[in-house]
Amino acid sequence: MANLDRPHDRDIRAASAIDIAPRRQFSRKLKVVGKFNPEDMHVLAEEVLRRIIANRSHHAAGSFVLGDTDRNVYVLNGGVAITRSIIDASMPWYVGSYAMRSAGQGVRMEFPTAADILDDLVEHFRTLQPLHLTIEVSP
Repeated sequence: MANLDRPHDRDIRAASAIDIAPRRQFSRKLKVVGKFNPEDMHVLAEEVLRRIIANRSHHAAGSFVLGDTDRNVYVLNGGVAITRSIIDASMPWYVGSYAMRSAGQGVRMEFPTAADILDDLVEHFRTLQPLHLTIEVSP
């Protein structure tokens, strides 16, 4: 009778086998947060800030903001393994990184303001040279 597994022991072993299975990363297009234009710059800055705060709150990760030559803006989760490859492949699109460090115990995280993000976006698109990048991420 001692040789019989208890039901919960089998569940634990099965769960640990799943945890060590390789995770796959699929090549996907970047999701556009918005398009930078003079009519809704403030709305775009607020949406970017909302995404930065969400990444920090829900994933305990900072964010990278990118802007392409078509004036599309992207916010990437800094806690995802593939993000570093995307940043390296698209460095001319790099606007900035936000909320990357832990504030420490008992210290509140300092987030940028929408005005800070707007200033960074304006400066980025003012200096961005047309460059066509194709981002392909291999698994």
